[in-house]
Amino acid sequence: MDDWGGAEGFGRGRVDGSDAGTSESEKKDAPDIWHLLGQVKQRPDYRKIAIIARGGFGKTTLLRHITYRYSHEAHRVCRDKGVPKLIPVLLYLRDCRNLIAKPDAPDLPTLIAEHHVKRLSNRLTELDVDWAKKLLNSGRALVLLDGFDEVAASQCPAVSEWIDQAMRDYGSTATFLLTTRPAGYERYSGQQPFTAVAIKEFNSAQRDRFLHKWYLCQVKADHLADDTDSVKEEAAREATDLIEQIQARDELQKLADNPLLLCMMASYHRVNPARSLPIARPRLYQRFCQMLLEDRPVSKKMTVALPAEQSQQVLQGVALHIMVQQDCIALSRSEMIQLVEQTLESSDEVALGDGATAIDFVKEIEEISELFVRKEASDEYEFAHRSFVGVFSFSPCLSARV
Repeated sequence: MDDWGGAEGFGRGRVDGSDAGTSESEKKDAPDIWHLLGQVKQRPDYRKIAIIARGGFGKTTLLRHITYRYSHEAHRVCRDKGVPKLIPVLLYLRDCRNLIAKPDAPDLPTLIAEHHVKRLSNRLTELDVDWAKKLLNSGRALVLLDGFDEVAASQCPAVSEWIDQAMRDYGSTATFLLTTRPAGYERYSGQQPFTAVAIKEFNSAQRDRFLHKWYLCQVKADHLADDTDSVKEEAAREATDLIEQIQARDELQKLADNPLLLCMMASYHRVNPARSLPIARPRLYQRFCQMLLEDRPVSKKMTVALPAEQSQQVLQGVALHIMVQQDCIALSRSEMIQLVEQTLESSDEVALGDGATAIDFVKEIEEISELFVRKEASDEYEFAHRSFVGVFSFSPCLSARV
């Protein structure tokens, strides 16, 4: 597990996912995921790759991107990137962990045919277990296993063994990509070796390119316009202002190499362009939560069940519950509503507005603040990103303005 292979975005790095001491030129020269996939036939060890990074580095987004490119523009990506023609199967371990941790867990072909494919569409009846076996043996299967770190600690041995068995059965023909945070990778106990790669931090050129594209998308959406000169000029002006702020402060440069934190900076800057960005990471999170809980409802002219400060207290209760219950990643709708009700009942300082209910609050956090994400297949709620569990567990009150 210490074999960190050279792999825009991948390379040798410490297990915490950082690239301390890595020069800008080294980051620039690092190969990307397509380079690794393009070497699968020449490098059998690239058939089993573990992609390791801290929170906010886009591990899930990466697997979704690979799946999208192969599903919608396979010919183009194979031609432009020099990768083999593969059929992606994206499995979220947080969704199937309970199933594959059982003693009578389905094998990989059965999981694909009877659970994964049925979630995609109930009309794909011809894609049965035999089809899945043929795919896995054909040399064209790309099995994407997202989020081993989201597997409960008590389930890690069983899930590790299930993954290990799947790779023993099909590792010589199928290609496997596993994503995880460093702590999750340390809990993996399978015997089949992975080629482990770390996602590199943004360099300055990648950071600036991201911000210019991000602002262009935002301004186009605001004006309902295409790439007109005025839209391009406004986007470039706003992006440049943020880039100059980041370049002027070492602390912000350290935060800006993380894609999630960079997106948070941009979101805050877009809403509050006249304010300087906070320096410390906790304060950045605090400002971002303030923007979602207070500024966004105001900008939408919407009345919410709780003011921002009280909303944060309720969310702290939810986050602490998830922190204490280490096997808990998502809460069912009934559990979430019950937990919110309990938090409200135990506090003399938090009270819902006239006629509002815990159901209203949960719905607002999902639809207005977008801090909750609801998984329709299981009717469960979770924070939009796992980082927010820690943010709300330990963050100061929103009233302590910085």
